[in-house]
Amino acid sequence: MKKIIYLTILVFILSLFTGCAKNGFHEVHYTGEYKGHSYKGNFYHNQRNGYGVYTWPSGQIYKGEWASGQKWGHGKLIWTKKHGLGYSYYEGRFLHEKPYGKGTVLNKYGVLFKGYWNGWNINSKKITTVIFKDKIIKGYFKGELPNEIYIIESKKVELEYLTKKHFYYKGKKILIPAHSKYYGYLDYYFNPTKYGQLVFSDGKNIYEGDFKKPKTIIHKYTKKYQKELEQKQREKDYKNQKCTTYKNWIYFGDQCNSNNKAHGFGKAISLDGTKSFEGEFENGLFKKGTYIYGNKKYVGELLNGRLDGYAEYYVNNKPVYKGNYKNGLKVGKGICYVKGVEEACEYKNNKRIDATYINRIKLKKLQEDLKKQQEQMKKEQEKLEEQRRRLQRQSYDDDDYSGGSSSSWGDQFVQSLKIASDEIIAQKRASLEQKKANYAMLQRHREQQRREKEAKTQRLIYQQKQLQSQYQRKEAQARQRLLLLEQQKRRLEEENKRKLELQRRQNLLKQQELRRKQNLEQEKRDKQLAKQKYLDKVKNGTNLAGKRCYGSNYVGGQLPNIRPQVVSCIDVHYTVSCPNNSYNTYDGVLKNMVSNMGGCYGDISEVKKDLGCKAESFIVRVKDVTQCQ
Repeated sequence: MKKIIYLTILVFILSLFTGCAKNGFHEVHYTGEYKGHSYKGNFYHNQRNGYGVYTWPSGQIYKGEWASGQKWGHGKLIWTKKHGLGYSYYEGRFLHEKPYGKGTVLNKYGVLFKGYWNGWNINSKKITTVIFKDKIIKGYFKGELPNEIYIIESKKVELEYLTKKHFYYKGKKILIPAHSKYYGYLDYYFNPTKYGQLVFSDGKNIYEGDFKKPKTIIHKYTKKYQKELEQKQREKDYKNQKCTTYKNWIYFGDQCNSNNKAHGFGKAISLDGTKSFEGEFENGLFKKGTYIYGNKKYVGELLNGRLDGYAEYYVNNKPVYKGNYKNGLKVGKGICYVKGVEEACEYKNNKRIDATYINRIKLKKLQEDLKKQQEQMKKEQEKLEEQRRRLQRQSYDDDDYSGGSSSSWGDQFVQSLKIASDEIIAQKRASLEQKKANYAMLQRHREQQRREKEAKTQRLIYQQKQLQSQYQRKEAQARQRLLLLEQQKRRLEEENKRKLELQRRQNLLKQQELRRKQNLEQEKRDKQLAKQKYLDKVKNGTNLAGKRCYGSNYVGGQLPNIRPQVVSCIDVHYTVSCPNNSYNTYDGVLKNMVSNMGGCYGDISEVKKDLGCKAESFIVRVKDVTQCQ
């Protein structure tokens, strides 16, 4: 009856605290000590579990995940002015009712902190991003909620200005473009202090120095200074590179062989920054990829650092040549691009030897020769014309001097000179016409050869494209095979992982089962030990005596009051003897004994043997106390 009463009281207390909530979604308004508190969300075994919204009487709200009645997982804790914390909200991960891991806090001044938290303390060893008005700060902060969080002034930070700003340099007002960055130290109010560097976003200027003492700031132009910084960075990378390639080259990658040579896919830049290569490496040497030098670019195969095999050559990202190389020189047949038009070509030791190119050179030379001859004829015509005009002026002067007596002679001379000049001009013109005819015939011959070469070029281009497509197909097949191998490898790795995970789970289950069995055995041993201790205490504390009831001898007595009661039902085994005769005994059992306070009622046991003495003088000894069978 007492047990029933205790259980009823316990259920009533739990119902007051949990609002009679069960598993699933419920809305609960608490009473008593938690009056004014409310929860709307999921429960599991009468505890907040899953997503839910908890509201305090002050107006504080938590929206997020719960586990075993605690804030656990992702959530948002919103404070109010009544709460007096000085912060608006925290959003991030919770663990055991406290922030843990990555989270965001907004304070009453509008400062947004994005960082890592350990309880209510911000992690001062990890970079925190702070957004305040028109500034973004990446640095180190310390502090504890609900107290103030402030910057660590002894550590460098990165400050980005989202809008235009002004500052004074040598008495002059300087405009800082938006998104310019400051690298250095900040004071409590997020203003630059001590030594730092201000880099303009438009790439024009860099200012260095102590920003508390503007006279010490050094003004440097970005172009030159950036090159110096890049060169210093390259020299630093050259010393710290993981594996090596050519001398005065920097390798960027993590695929190296046993000799610390670049082996596999990667990227390399020359120490002066003028050359670069990206592609496959083999034992520290270029094998296949893209080689860039200035405005020139080569894409293809290499051997010992030189082009060897099929490659493509570009200038200003425009194709120039596609074909074969040997030891860095163009060889064999390929495709050339002249003014953007592709044509078949052939090289020998980096010199072009195909008929199309040779005929083009010859034709260009003929055109130059013809142009020179035309200019020479023009000069000769001008010279003869000048001579004719001079002689004509001379004849006019002679006529005026002689009074006209020699006019007929002058006319004849001029006429003969004109005839001679016309004959010379006619000869020159005939020669020029003959040359033009020869040139036209040569042009027709060249045109016919060009058409034949063009047809041949088209065939070669088609063959080259066919070879290139075959090469691309083979390369695609190789990539596909490699992809299949990688997929098989990943599947095997996943299968191994799955097997390992399954094995780990099985081992974990076996360990759990073993622990459970051990716990059960231990619990059984503990219960047995507790029961035995209880029975020993009962044995030592039990008082038995003889009495005369209903004309017979009986044994009865009283059990000790031992709490807690481990065994609810016991049997008391006893031995009865007379004072003067210890050899004549009787063994009996008081079954299901509770107690007998006196008289002939209750738990008594009859002595069925005449021991030769009165019941009141019996010597009763407790032999054993056992649990009821």
